[in-house]
Amino acid sequence: MASYPPKISQQDFINKLIGTDAHWDGTELSFSFNSKSAPGAKLDSTYRGWIKSVLDQMHDLLGFDFVQTRGTGADFLFDGVDGTGNRVLTSDITPNGQLPQFYRAEVQFDTSWTANQSSNLDYGSYGYWLIIHNVLHAFGFDHPGNNDVTASYFADAEQKNDTRKLTVMSFFDVEMDGSGTSHWFKEDGNWVKKYASTPMVFDLLALKKSDFGGHFAGYDFNSDTRKGNDVYGYHVAAKLDDVFDFKVNHAPIVTIYDAGGRDTLDLSGDNVSVRRVVHYNPDHTIAGYTETARTTSLIDLRPGKFSSTHGMDDNIAIAFRTRIENAIGTKFDDWMVGNNWNNRLTGQKGNDLLDGKKGNDVLKGGGGDDRFVFAKNYDHDTIIGFRDDHDVLLLNDNLLKNPMSKSKLLKTFAEQHKDGVVLDFGHGDVLKIKGIEIAQLKDDIYFV
Repeated sequence: MASYPPKISQQDFINKLIGTDAHWDGTELSFSFNSKSAPGAKLDSTYRGWIKSVLDQMHDLLGFDFVQTRGTGADFLFDGVDGTGNRVLTSDITPNGQLPQFYRAEVQFDTSWTANQSSNLDYGSYGYWLIIHNVLHAFGFDHPGNNDVTASYFADAEQKNDTRKLTVMSFFDVEMDGSGTSHWFKEDGNWVKKYASTPMVFDLLALKKSDFGGHFAGYDFNSDTRKGNDVYGYHVAAKLDDVFDFKVNHAPIVTIYDAGGRDTLDLSGDNVSVRRVVHYNPDHTIAGYTETARTTSLIDLRPGKFSSTHGMDDNIAIAFRTRIENAIGTKFDDWMVGNNWNNRLTGQKGNDLLDGKKGNDVLKGGGGDDRFVFAKNYDHDTIIGFRDDHDVLLLNDNLLKNPMSKSKLLKTFAEQHKDGVVLDFGHGDVLKIKGIEIAQLKDDIYFV
């Protein structure tokens, strides 16, 4: 029977990603495309455009200004080759008393590979993933294990969590770890495997200075990136990178980094109605897949956590130390999870579960039969649009010192206001339900 390798800690995983102490210094990096590439292997304008889009992402993450030049003397030289495979060649120097510094990276793309044909490049394609993968190699990244593109999971993976879910540096599909995670997407009637269109959550950890002690890249992140009130997903501003516009990036597998403002993850346009479910053999290998109707979504705003949307699993991550305050749900049954800041969670037509966590949150249900969670240390939450005999309150029993009946709970903690009911549990935990009366709540409360 095939056995899973051990799961390792975040710190150990990050240490494996960073293959060198070398780093790029300064604020400006030059790049060029080799005009002397082998005949038939030149990177055409379409391919070059996709490379530039990855450099734009690296600018947004790290603040480097990438300036295009001519000739072969640039910091980054992108080259087309024919039949020798994708390769990244870096050079560095070590100034006195300092860490090694890169001064050149040559990134070669084998245009004889089907994935590297410019006509096959798009968000979510294997070829676009390869561009991100190799640009991170040029920033000093290594694979999470001692393996390459020919590796197989059970024979070569060194840790269970070595999959493409966490890092674009992994060669192993997201479902290989037995989690059931699916990144399959139905496109023009055919099931297509999708790949990350940004560096993923562990990649950002590995790039970021001081996220962990020990061996890591140590770059400062760009504090000017999307520091206004930004919307990701649908109804986005024209200035937003297309990778975060889900009308353009139809099957988003992304990690969101944002430097500030009050931001929203809007998934109201997610209408994907089918999903592909993976099945496993007793020996953990993949037995096959079945198509099924999609009925749910998970929308999680906590840093480092994943949302499951567009018929996929764990496809949208929030970067560690990134704060996204608001979420708008889908037409399906959504499980919406807030974070420690003041959130506004807005459900749609489905039977949604809204859990704001800490912070002064506003929870708004939609047309379905919705559930609202409240617990100790949840601060001041407000529920809008509560529908008697349709919606329910899920109150955690940690709010109460001793068990009590619903009638006693309402008598002890509830107060009728003109615009609704206020439940004050003490110690700063206050829940307001607008547009409802105390008598209506008794049969809508459940303890969990």
